[in-house]
Amino acid sequence: GTEKEVRDPYVYYDTYTLDATATPTTLFNNASEKNLSLSNYPYQQLPNGQSFDVHGLRVSYECHALAADATQQLLMDYLRNVTLQIQIVNKVPSYERCVAALIGGQIHLVTAPAVTVNSRNLSVWGGNTVVKFKNRIFLDRQTPWFVKLQKDAANNAALTGDFLRVEMIGRLTIQV
Repeated sequence: GTEKEVRDPYVYYDTYTLDATATPTTLFNNASEKNLSLSNYPYQQLPNGQSFDVHGLRVSYECHALAADATQQLLMDYLRNVTLQIQIVNKVPSYERCVAALIGGQIHLVTAPAVTVNSRNLSVWGGNTVVKFKNRIFLDRQTPWFVKLQKDAANNAALTGDFLRVEMIGRLTIQV
C-alpha cells in the first residue's frame, strides 16, 4: 500500500548483560526475540516496509545488585574502556564515542557503603543524556545495521550481570 504510519519519536532499544569478556558485543542484530525488558528489536536488519531515521541515542547502565564503594570505581574504569559504534554493514561507523562520555547521568545503582557518611550514591546523578546527531542516520528497509561495543578489556567480575542499554531514538515510518 501507499499509506504510511509514522511514529516520531520512536525508540528501538537493546541491552547488553555484562559477561566478563573482552570480545566486541553486537546489539541490534538479534536472530530471535529477547525478553521485552531487554530489547524491542527482534531483527537482524530493518524489516521490509520500515525505515528508521535515527536522530539520537541514549545509553544507560543498571546494576543487578548493591554496589560496594570500590565497585563504583570499577564501573567508571569499565565505561572508560568501552567504545560504542553505530555501523551500517560494509560502511565506516556512522557514529563512534566512548561510553563514559555518552552515559552522562543515566547510571542507576544503590550503594552498600562501608562508611555511610562517605558514600557517593551514583543513583542521584542527573542530566539529559540524549545525544542528538547533527546529521541523522537514515536506515532504509532491509538495511543491515548494528551497534558494536568495542571493549579494551573485560569488565571486573563484580560488574558481571549488570545491564548496559542502548536506545536509538528517531522517526519510524511503516508502510501499511
